Amino acid sequence: MGHYRIVLGFAGLAMLGGVVASAEAIGAAQKEQVHEETTYGTLKYGQTDSAIGKAGFITRSAIGDRILKVCKMDDFCMLRAKIENKNDFVRQVIAIEKAPKFSDPDLMIKYIYKQVDKNAFNVDDDDLDLVFSKSLAELIRKARVNARKEETDVLDTPWFFSQEGKPVNVKISTTSTGSSTAISRVQFTNSDDSEDKLNRHNFELVKIDGQWKISDAKLPLMSNEKLDSYMEFLVKKSK
Repeated sequence: MGHYRIVLGFAGLAMLGGVVASAEAIGAAQKEQVHEETTYGTLKYGQTDSAIGKAGFITRSAIGDRILKVCKMDDFCMLRAKIENKNDFVRQVIAIEKAPKFSDPDLMIKYIYKQVDKNAFNVDDDDLDLVFSKSLAELIRKARVNARKEETDVLDTPWFFSQEGKPVNVKISTTSTGSSTAISRVQFTNSDDSEDKLNRHNFELVKIDGQWKISDAKLPLMSNEKLDSYMEFLVKKSK
């Protein structure tokens, strides 16, 4: 009888081990089904489903309540969340923030670099016009479409080019060049650069309907290339 109990104990442990292993496998599988992503976009409200950029969520849900407490319809917002790989639905909200109105050119660039430090400032396709002038937004949109076809990356976030580190020691100086134009000069170093090489990015800004937007940028691309001409190059080379 004692021997039987010992055998049964081993069998029970084996079964328990199988359950634990199965639970771990399920957990790992669920983890692989989601990814963490930061999205910048306009909140699109629906009675059933809503979305920020392409990150969707059920309007009347705990997730929806948390997002809608901060952002309302047509607000430009930052959403950092765990998102389903299959259908781009939000599984968990990590952070939600309403962006300020870009009624001041200096405020706009400072906000962008603050976001770059925390996440990455990568605006959804449909909302590029909120940050860039219409012509530049359209060029970036076309360059993104071509890059997706070719499964390559495209330079569409002209704030910081390195895949490692983040901008530190950021200094921003904005100068008015007219009633509705300005230049914002940004200097920073890369946190992972031991040589502390100074990076300079100059942004040309224009005021449209009371909101400041980026009309062009002078960047360390190729011989101090302008952003619009670089985007045109990307669009034309894939034709």
